[in-house]
Amino acid sequence: MAVAAAVSSSSFDFMLVGFVDELDKIETDYLKTASIKPTVWWRYIDDIFFIWPSTPDELFSLMDGLNQHTPGIKLTLEHSLNSINFLDVTIYRDSYHKIQTKLYTKPTDSFFYLHYTSCHPTHTINNLPFNQALRIKRISSTPEELKKSLTVLKLKLNRRGYPSNVIHQGILKVLNEPLSISTNLTTTNPQTNIVTNTTKYYPKVNLRSIITTNQKRLENHGDTESLHNCQIRICYKRNLNLRDLLVKSDIPNKDNTKPHGCYRCKRNCICCNFFLESTEVISRYNGKIYRINNHLDCNTKFIIYLITCKNCRIQYVGQSGNSLRVRLYGHNNDIKKFNDTPVAKHFNTTGHQFQVQIVTKTSRNTNVRLRHEESILDLLATQAPGGSNEQN
Repeated sequence: MAVAAAVSSSSFDFMLVGFVDELDKIETDYLKTASIKPTVWWRYIDDIFFIWPSTPDELFSLMDGLNQHTPGIKLTLEHSLNSINFLDVTIYRDSYHKIQTKLYTKPTDSFFYLHYTSCHPTHTINNLPFNQALRIKRISSTPEELKKSLTVLKLKLNRRGYPSNVIHQGILKVLNEPLSISTNLTTTNPQTNIVTNTTKYYPKVNLRSIITTNQKRLENHGDTESLHNCQIRICYKRNLNLRDLLVKSDIPNKDNTKPHGCYRCKRNCICCNFFLESTEVISRYNGKIYRINNHLDCNTKFIIYLITCKNCRIQYVGQSGNSLRVRLYGHNNDIKKFNDTPVAKHFNTTGHQFQVQIVTKTSRNTNVRLRHEESILDLLATQAPGGSNEQN
């Protein structure tokens, strides 16, 4: 019997890091002592595929034992004698009782591939049909399933603006080459010095051509002569997109009845246990006050937060794109593992306990959020030695 088990939390507050830790315990503790063991047990993060050599009743007994062994999480089971989905693969038994594989897509998959007119390097966009077709070829074990999945891929790429000739060339290249092409990595001479130029992509600037044309001139110039016999590699990072540039058009409702301040979410989550409800935050070092100008709780995302030690009153300012509830799991994990972080180092000393407040909600953009964090950090003076934030 082929069986796949998907992991989900029985607690609203359980984080993925906790999943992985508990699953490690299952594999090292419980399975080793089980009377009947799976023939195969493969896990990718929190998705598990295994082959069960015994009866369904014994299988359900195993699942009950696993869930009792780890009360913090719940293993949910999908099982079949003939077909099972695992990640993006369907593993099935054909009419000749031979194991085959084919592409699996979730019913909710929207197939939002990168649009052909998107502002990305040409080679990135033109290689997308090839890469997707190669993925399908790796997964599909029969020519019939390969053909069927490639036909669907053509339709989806056409809808995303890809020219038929670009799609055809990418698919044809995959069909004409062995699968080993995916492992033929480009190698460079170990004695070659590689200089990486990281920049944002602009479609009207052919940076590679400019560098190639002027490389000799750069090598002969006093300031850049170190580029002699170097290979210059160009790497592009993400440019500003519409999400970064656009703002909401609606005007905030001034009659909002929710009071300003930071409050517990009232769901008795782990964050509520450490949360200090307040309408302002106060620096314990310089006495400065920051008044909270919106309604915030454990589930508010894109935040600047303040941790204060109940014992010595030392403070730490941090930022997160996740909610405070999720961020605290990260700090808690650092403390448990004695990681070398400012919060873990302080609260792993005897007698120190923390309480937390949200200072403000801020931008989705990470760079903007980091700058905002720095300004709050300066205002509340939480850099060492007055606080726990390390000096830059």
